[in-house]
Amino acid sequence: MMTPRLVYSLMVADFLERVRRYSFLIVVLVTVYAGYSFLPPLGASYTALVIGGCRGFYNSPWVGTVFGMVATLTLSLVGFFLVKGAIERDHDTRVGQILAATQLDRVSYVMGKWLSNVAVLALVLVVLSVMAPVMQLIRGEDTHIDLWALWAPIWLMGLPTSAIVAACAVLMESIAVLRRGLISVVFFFVWLAAMLLFVGRPFLAVETLAPGNDPGGLSRTMVSMREQMTAEGYDVADGITDIYVPTQSDEVSRFHWDGVNWDAAAVAERSSWMGLALVLVLISAVPFDRFDPAARRLRVGRKSKTRAPTQDVMPVAQPMAAAPARLTPLDNSAVQAGFAAALAAELRLLVCTQKMWWFAALMGLNIAALVDPSDNRARLWFAAAFLWPMLIWSSMGTREKMHQMQQIMYAIAHPMGRLLPAIWVSGVVVAAVAGTGYAARLMIHGQEDHLIGWMAGALFVPSLALALGVVTNSNRLFEIIYLIWWYLGIAASVSMFDYKGTTDAAIASAIPLYYLLSSIVLIAIAVLARPRQMALSRT
Repeated sequence: MMTPRLVYSLMVADFLERVRRYSFLIVVLVTVYAGYSFLPPLGASYTALVIGGCRGFYNSPWVGTVFGMVATLTLSLVGFFLVKGAIERDHDTRVGQILAATQLDRVSYVMGKWLSNVAVLALVLVVLSVMAPVMQLIRGEDTHIDLWALWAPIWLMGLPTSAIVAACAVLMESIAVLRRGLISVVFFFVWLAAMLLFVGRPFLAVETLAPGNDPGGLSRTMVSMREQMTAEGYDVADGITDIYVPTQSDEVSRFHWDGVNWDAAAVAERSSWMGLALVLVLISAVPFDRFDPAARRLRVGRKSKTRAPTQDVMPVAQPMAAAPARLTPLDNSAVQAGFAAALAAELRLLVCTQKMWWFAALMGLNIAALVDPSDNRARLWFAAAFLWPMLIWSSMGTREKMHQMQQIMYAIAHPMGRLLPAIWVSGVVVAAVAGTGYAARLMIHGQEDHLIGWMAGALFVPSLALALGVVTNSNRLFEIIYLIWWYLGIAASVSMFDYKGTTDAAIASAIPLYYLLSSIVLIAIAVLARPRQMALSRT
């Protein structure tokens, strides 16, 4: 039975632990920067939130709506990576076993985690609410502050989105198979589909769009803008409608928009998404194992139930007298040969932690990238193959902490000169194996320039993973950056983010050269930050 007092205590404790992290500060800074960027001044090289080639005057309804969209777009992805890991952290720190010994039931636990997630994301909305009137006064196009018109879009658009994202984080972490890095990949594609459906559609079909109750409230907002522009004589079909439009510093046409009528019906409509989030939280209590290791033992037992149990009793060992300890000098030849042994150990760890189906799927993707007659499809096969090892790369520089082996691993001889290079080289080997099929295709077709880009990407991704892992001591930042970078660079073929040199535009602009130089910088950052990481493990 759910106990409100326990839920509240769990929520407060988890909330205070979250907001003291550097990751929370980073998300706040990213959100603040996005809010600033979405309100460019006159004469800027771009403009944001354009409908029919026009944008609204920076009055309270427009500024509030822009900040509401910033909250929806930012917190729906970055916010997820901020709040995910609450259940995983209780597993790793063994706090969950302590909680399991109390009266805290499953529903109370997942409810407390969800409320703490919502509270963390709501604090970001508070920052946007403070920033919104300041930005309106700074831009100075309309200095009359209407707090309801300014704050209503931020909270009615941002809070339901935050509640759903917080519930998705709890639900996915409650499923054991998704608890680790796989949760990031699954959510990214769910988020991408949601963006195409609920964000892309209102901008692509604004002329025929009907108001609806979508998660971000964008359709109602875009229809309100369209209707008011039409009433003032504008044609929404005669111009670009997009979130970001380059202007080459030319002046953009502006119109006055009075905002959405956020009446009681609209508030109730937006609040219905909070109910959906609550349903997701209650569902997450079903697969949640409440930190009971018996569930894992039961799964193992089902696989080996044909094995006869042994009834032999192990003899009790008699205590022996302790022999005097003697320390011998470390053999120099063993130290010199240590890098090869460390590299072999790192590669064995990578192999042993993956299932046979994982290798079979990677081989299939490489074969498809090699034999597919279509170059476009081959790039997509290659994109999938280079996303497949993401969870391996995300553990670089953080595996010791994940398995609580820092004090042992950092105590070996020459941990900087042996262990760190071995981790990086093993990541490069994984990258080379992941792109073998596409590399063979490039060599067969004589595309040596693209092969150089392929090599640059094979060096860049492990360098990025190692640097971010060592600096942040976590795998979260790499997962979110790499997923976005991977989508823009390989899947969407944006030349600036094409770190593998798959497009002709990237090769013509020498983009792979920049990533080669970036790899050197990232390796230097990892080397410089490693002593700090080792020192923190001893505190």
